[in-house]
Amino acid sequence: MKMRALIVCVVALSLAGSGLVQAANRDTPYSRTSLFFLYNGWTEERPAGDEDLNQAVAGLSIHQIVSPRFDVELTGTYSSTSLSAPSTDDVDLSSVNDTRVRATGHFGEQRQFTAALKLNLPTGQKELADDEYALTVGLADNARQYYVRRVGQGLDVGGELLFQPMVDDVRFTLGGGYLYKGSYQIRADDTDDYKYGDEISGIAGVAYRSQPVDASLTGTYTVYTDDEFGEESVFKSGPSLIISGRASYTESFHASVAVTAITRGNAELPAGEEGALTEENLKSGRDELQVDANAVIPLQERLRLLGRLAVMNVSANEYDSTSSLFRPKANHVGVGAGFGYQFTLGLWGSVVGTYYTGKVDEDNDLTGLGISAALILRYW
Repeated sequence: MKMRALIVCVVALSLAGSGLVQAANRDTPYSRTSLFFLYNGWTEERPAGDEDLNQAVAGLSIHQIVSPRFDVELTGTYSSTSLSAPSTDDVDLSSVNDTRVRATGHFGEQRQFTAALKLNLPTGQKELADDEYALTVGLADNARQYYVRRVGQGLDVGGELLFQPMVDDVRFTLGGGYLYKGSYQIRADDTDDYKYGDEISGIAGVAYRSQPVDASLTGTYTVYTDDEFGEESVFKSGPSLIISGRASYTESFHASVAVTAITRGNAELPAGEEGALTEENLKSGRDELQVDANAVIPLQERLRLLGRLAVMNVSANEYDSTSSLFRPKANHVGVGAGFGYQFTLGLWGSVVGTYYTGKVDEDNDLTGLGISAALILRYW
């Protein structure tokens, strides 16, 4: 799923433990500033030698509740990524990345209408050398938990409109969105800019909230326009369907589980005629199943124990293993633990470490280490 932003798990864990911090109240404007650090290092054992792809990310996120009906969020990151493989020279890529902005307005007597503006500002590095581009291809592998997939893109502009009526403790969601993808020069030697296809999405969901239980189910269906290189259509992603379910319990402790299933349709490839595309016979996209469970357990008045269990399964595509378009199945299980601490009424910090183990194509061992840390300041 090209549009899906990987959730910063440390922020999610910190917010899950918000019993340490005064709960957010949209009727009282406030600001939340988050400084976060993420490290994801993965090693795939191959017959020719181990391949290591490691990424460290430092980020700043600012969320401003301007009024009960309007808020703005801005996120910027800096990443450093390194690739070590037996068949190539070591590669390093460090860069400021693109900046994400989201502005959201709530309308109607019960705020049942939500409109959002989403921007990707092209502040990241583009025009990559060939070895740097090869490194980003590895980052795009959905089977591994990298936060930054592309360091720099074009100017993306999107909008989303949702209708969310409330019936007792149940909120329904129906709406859609459009994301225009800007063109940019990917590689230094390219003669033209590349433009990923625009995204058109439909969204439907239902959520239930009645303390201490919170549960939701959401489906998002997305279709894409053609990818273009210069003036020529070169690829079209198949449609994607994402079904996400989440349930949580918050009382003397907090526990939550999220399940996400993603399926993709057939893409379209060049048909031999200039600018013409045809649906592929074999599906090149891969399906995914993700399960993420978190727990926040009080140890003292200000101290929390954080626990995490993550399971991920990515299917193989339909191409034969001898094809250059073949992508193998992969799976892993991650177990994590850490601590959260409330320094003051509005200052919360946390650190979590996660160890992953799994397989790629049933033959190659896959191991990973994730470290996430955050310092979150909320002020009124």
